Amino acid sequence: RALESRIERSGVPLRRVPGSGAIALPRARLALSDGRMATERMAADPPLVLFDLALDYGAATRIAIAGADQAPPEAIAAAAGLFQALGMAVSIVDDIPGLVALRTVAMLANFGADAVHVGIADAAGVDRAMQVGFNYPKGPLAWAEALSLPFVVAVLDHLARAYGEDRYRASPLLRRRAASGG
Repeated sequence: RALESRIERSGVPLRRVPGSGAIALPRARLALSDGRMATERMAADPPLVLFDLALDYGAATRIAIAGADQAPPEAIAAAAGLFQALGMAVSIVDDIPGLVALRTVAMLANFGADAVHVGIADAAGVDRAMQVGFNYPKGPLAWAEALSLPFVVAVLDHLARAYGEDRYRASPLLRRRAASGG
C-alpha cells in the first residue's frame, strides 16, 4: 500500500493487473517476490520483473529487482525506471528464489517461530532480541505478522521447493498460526 501511494504521489499512473496483484508498466509487469523466481512465475505473468521486500516502501531509498530470464531488457529497464522516478536507487540482482530481503525475513521469522514453538522464548522476546541484539527495525515475528503469516508460509514453501533443503521447511507453529488466522 505504501508503494502504491508513493507511485500515485509521483504522478506515475498506477495500473494493477487484475487477479495477479502485479503492477502494469508499459513494457513489463512488476510484482513483489513470493519466494519463486521471476523465471518460474513469468509463464503466468509475462514479461515479469520482481521487486524485493522493504520495511517501508514509502521511505525506502533502495530497492532490489530481478527480471525473468525470458524478460526482454526493456522490461527490466522499465521497472528500474519506475523506481528511479520514485527517487530510489535500484539494484538489479540475479533471479533467485525469494530475492534478498524477503528470503532473509521469512527465514528469521521461521527460526523465531521455531524458538517459540520449543519454548526458548515467547514471540515478544524473539522480536526484542533481534531489535536490541542486532539493531533490526522490527522483530522477525512482528514483520511476519505484518506481511501475513499465510504469505510467509507460502514463501517458505516456495523456497523449500526451489532449494530442496530442510532449513526452508516452515515451522509447525508458523504453519499452524497461518492456518488458524492468528
